[in-house]
Amino acid sequence: MSISSSPPKAPPMPAQATERTRLLRLMLPLSLLLLLAAPAPAAAAKGPDSSQPDLNPDQGGLATGTLVAGENDIFRDIRPPAGTNPAIQLTLTTLGSDTGGDVDLYCSKGRNIEPGPDDADFESTNLGTNRDYISIPPLDAVDFDKGDQPVYVCVVHNPGVSLTPVSYQLRLGWEYNQTTLNDQERQVAQQLFDRCCGREVSCQDWKLANEDLQKDTKSTGQQANSSLVDTDLCQFGACEDGSLVQLDLEGFFMSCPFPGDLFAQFTKLQTLLAGWNSFTGDIDDAARSLAALPDLQELGLYDNQLSGSLDEGGPLCKLTQGRLEMLRLGNMGLTGTLPACLFNGNSSLYQVSLAYNQLEGTIPNAFATATRLQLLSLAGNRLAGPMPPTLAALPNLSVLDLGNNSLSGEIPDFASQRLTSLDLSFNKLSGAIPDSLGAHPSLVSFEAKGNQLTSLPAAWQRAPGSAPVTAPLSYVRLSSNPSLGGGFPVGLANYPNLTLLLLSENRLGGPLPNPSAGQFPKLRFLDLDDNQFSGTIGEGWNNTGIFQLPPLGNAQAYFNTFSVMDNQLEGPLPPFLTDDTQEQVNVFLTGNKNLPDLSPGTSSSSSSGSSGGSGLSGGAIAGICVGAVLGVVALAVVGVWAVKRHRQQRAPQTGVSGKFNRFMDEAPTANQSLPHFEPAAFYEAAAAPGPSGYTPPTIPANLPLGGVELTPSPAPQGGV
Repeated sequence: MSISSSPPKAPPMPAQATERTRLLRLMLPLSLLLLLAAPAPAAAAKGPDSSQPDLNPDQGGLATGTLVAGENDIFRDIRPPAGTNPAIQLTLTTLGSDTGGDVDLYCSKGRNIEPGPDDADFESTNLGTNRDYISIPPLDAVDFDKGDQPVYVCVVHNPGVSLTPVSYQLRLGWEYNQTTLNDQERQVAQQLFDRCCGREVSCQDWKLANEDLQKDTKSTGQQANSSLVDTDLCQFGACEDGSLVQLDLEGFFMSCPFPGDLFAQFTKLQTLLAGWNSFTGDIDDAARSLAALPDLQELGLYDNQLSGSLDEGGPLCKLTQGRLEMLRLGNMGLTGTLPACLFNGNSSLYQVSLAYNQLEGTIPNAFATATRLQLLSLAGNRLAGPMPPTLAALPNLSVLDLGNNSLSGEIPDFASQRLTSLDLSFNKLSGAIPDSLGAHPSLVSFEAKGNQLTSLPAAWQRAPGSAPVTAPLSYVRLSSNPSLGGGFPVGLANYPNLTLLLLSENRLGGPLPNPSAGQFPKLRFLDLDDNQFSGTIGEGWNNTGIFQLPPLGNAQAYFNTFSVMDNQLEGPLPPFLTDDTQEQVNVFLTGNKNLPDLSPGTSSSSSSGSSGGSGLSGGAIAGICVGAVLGVVALAVVGVWAVKRHRQQRAPQTGVSGKFNRFMDEAPTANQSLPHFEPAAFYEAAAAPGPSGYTPPTIPANLPLGGVELTPSPAPQGGV
């Protein structure tokens, strides 16, 4: 222990192999997030007993299922008919629009394996608002002629966005005629490359595809051409009947004036993801050019150098009055006020992020008809005034981030029973935290640090009863509210998922509770620094998750933490706090009344977890630990809402054609940092209430789907 004083037809899929990466843009090193994610337990497999035969459809098939949070359905022995070499296409549809849930699809080459979020050759990407797909490309001709026939295992996984079970439909089919881009749009692609990919760091993924094309050209005996450009943009998105319908240029670091005139020539484009580039120009000009795309549904232009003012009735308003459903314009220095047109009755949006711009004024009271809105992120602007009543009344709101503004007034009661994440940090909010948030049926994360709040919800202040608590609350951060008084929130003791409780720099006081067995079972981090708590520390804290759960990693920053610095606590200390058998827990006691000095060097603790010799104060180590554990909670809370970037698959095997065997690096280069975290994620949320606006493309009549029923199979016994 470290103790310190301091039957419908399926749509055709694009000819691509994509793999999705989720970038949680927290103020933490990428390596920290990867390490924190690693210890997560594997999801539970579901299915019939191990005598179930492997799946081997002759033509294709259809499966339906229902999964609870964390559960998997596994489909084995997926391979095309003998002697054929089609693309393998899997379409996953989340059924129902009233659960708020989502499912994901993962596939890997092999037999006795189980792919998942941390280890998969192929990971599903979105197709509309509640449909995912994976397209596994055909073999290279050379490998096919050798007789290679890969076998795949696919897993449908419920990441736990919804507390209720999620139903799905999985369709398998073969595509023998791969779609490539038509000649006219190839010419547009050539112009896009010539105009925006001149810098050495730009378009690395595209340039690798060019190299592959040049090698293929040379291998056929044609004259080498070092300037040859692979203009088939289907590899960076999705195509239908030779036209581009989805284009993902996220993180290409393109550098040019915004090429809206070129994007507008992809006339069937439904999705344009162009964040993390260096496009310049005016936001009105960009919106004006994109308004020419009649089917555009998803638009991401965040982290570019576009500027300008957002004004009511401007070109952006026109863009959002058609079919556009998801809009991300974060971190671009946009000015002006928040246009009401984004939310009025003519708007088609249900996910909006304008975070980290320079918007001023108030949030308009314009949400009365925005019943589809699920996600709104306006963090990091200069918005003032109260939260409007129509915003609080939204029935389907799931994620709301208004942090880092100057909002005032009281926190309203939120009508949505789907509200999962609420961030109101660093505003000027006052008054009591509404009782409705205390036992909210869906709320997982609640942040209101740095306000002027005065009291906690009643459910948190009542003594815990015998009835089980079903509220999913996991993360509470209410530090730095100097007017927040009352006692310790004893009512949280029975909240089964509470992981972080951060209440430092408030005016809470009185004795600490002495937890009973089974209370605070998942609590890993408790921060009560700079309050007015008095009395002793009870032996019952040894029963809590802080001292019973294993650490998240071997470094001190990943240890569970109990921090009560700068209060009025006194001894004697309970024996477990000086017990060296529990080495990997950070305990911070400095600044209390008559507590013994148990800092490293004076106590018997000499574990690797000791902060002695680290050169860091207890407060500094506590801060590091907060960041570490927040990373874990962010991974759990954000789930499929997390910001995602699509990339091309670098296949670990040889059975993938050259077009599909490259992908971009996991992270930007050092001079292209990620300055902000946008909690918004877009693309695999629950189906929007009402019609999604997505029209599935038709398929050729001769595409064989068959009627073979797919059956989940159990996990194998033994290794690979």
